[in-house]
Amino acid sequence: MRILNIVLGDAVGGRWKVVLDYARVLTERGHTTTTVIHKRERRRAESGPAIAGDLTYINNHGHFDPIATIKAMSLLQRTKADVVIAHCSRSIALMKRAARGRVPVVCVMHSLNPKRCVDADAFINITRCIEERLKAEGAEGKPHFLVPNMLPDSQEVLPPERPYQQPVHLGAIGRFVQYKGFDLFLAALGLLKDKRVPFTATLAGDGAERELLENQIKQLGLRDRVSMPGWLPNSATLFERIDILCVPSRHEPFGLIILEAFNYGIPLVVTSAEGPSEICRDGEEALVCPVDDPKALAVAMERLIADSAQASHLRRQGFQTLKQRYVPEVVGERLELALETVVANQPQRPGM
Repeated sequence: MRILNIVLGDAVGGRWKVVLDYARVLTERGHTTTTVIHKRERRRAESGPAIAGDLTYINNHGHFDPIATIKAMSLLQRTKADVVIAHCSRSIALMKRAARGRVPVVCVMHSLNPKRCVDADAFINITRCIEERLKAEGAEGKPHFLVPNMLPDSQEVLPPERPYQQPVHLGAIGRFVQYKGFDLFLAALGLLKDKRVPFTATLAGDGAERELLENQIKQLGLRDRVSMPGWLPNSATLFERIDILCVPSRHEPFGLIILEAFNYGIPLVVTSAEGPSEICRDGEEALVCPVDDPKALAVAMERLIADSAQASHLRRQGFQTLKQRYVPEVVGERLELALETVVANQPQRPGM
């Protein structure tokens, strides 16, 4: 297949990582892949990880940019694309106008808010919850494929188990926004402190709620226990310093950080938010807590601190689940089959 893989948002974050993963796995499986990104992201993309296949740029100003539409039509003609993979609502709108029904536009649904994406011809959903939301918004009669995110370059074997640090070091990472629930993580740490549980913690990342979280740390008397180093160079930097990872999300479309914790053998406490609850079974891959419940998070972290056998089981099961469900060999096959199905069922129309 000849594939256009397009995103017009920022070349950072989890969605961008998926764009890179798709380019890599599809190119490795023998397809001709052209990744299309916004021209403003050129410098950032060129300074980051190499992108497999071809790379091109397009200027785009909103969902209804006529000049960008003409350029996208030219791109479709030049590449002779069989299918378009669109990773954001703006790229769906652009490519639907440019393709004019001659090339299928497949939406990769990363968000829990699919309202502006239902015009795509087919959908690759990273969780069942996202599929349900798309169908509720009007995409019921279109093709849907469940293809989770993947973790390329996972380790061949589970890293050796290491004893907890003294005191144990807890961690969380992500964008500092309300739905990520880092205020709940800090509230749970406050409860552990009140119970005189020894610990230190790292809250890595950055975002709009940084000042609020810093004030919460101060109010809870945690300044000597919790560090906020900002964004770390990579996830390995975090996993080298922590013993337990907490994912306290109120909402979470998927949760790539969970797969990374599996890969490094870090036991997990997560909430039953959308993505984590589909990846993790309580007591198997993680301890799963109700959403918006800092007391439950505190109880689960204290349980893992005290129960090394439970932590060991989570490590082993998490790594096994990663290898069975979330590696490129498995996910790539599902992705390829989904795209082949869409292309095979595309109505034949006159060329562009």
